Amino acid sequence: MAHSEAEAPRLPLRRVVEGTVEGAFEAPAPGLLLAGPSGSLIRAEHYVDADGAPVVMPKDLTGNGFSTASIRRISERQAMELERFRLRRGDVVLARRGELGRAAVVREEQHGRVCGTGCFVLRPPPDSTPTTSPRTCAVRRHGRGWKPTPRGA
Repeated sequence: MAHSEAEAPRLPLRRVVEGTVEGAFEAPAPGLLLAGPSGSLIRAEHYVDADGAPVVMPKDLTGNGFSTASIRRISERQAMELERFRLRRGDVVLARRGELGRAAVVREEQHGRVCGTGCFVLRPPPDSTPTTSPRTCAVRRHGRGWKPTPRGA
């Protein structure tokens, strides 16, 4: 496919996360790309059967957002120790193992859930507008480079 003016330019993911893409943001403000906690921070014995903070894993990411059908939970106390990994409205959660195309944007109802070990969190710069579709703000593999997905694609 030949490059045309209608296509979005290829951008290094690092520049997107740092907010240093010329013309992409009004004022450069860094975003955040964070891998979920290591397995030593959320162990099998930390999971609880009822009540607690939901932990988002790749299997919980669906084409429509998040599934709670088989979501695992940890105690609220354990979740407070993992505050750095708590999801915020507008974050994009991406699978980092298994089916790598899975992604979802955190809405108000998922705010406060914990990012699981198999996911990345892409936290856009603070001045960006959250959307409900990861297709409008995530990046995708395109040929040999990464390319932002154009709005409406």
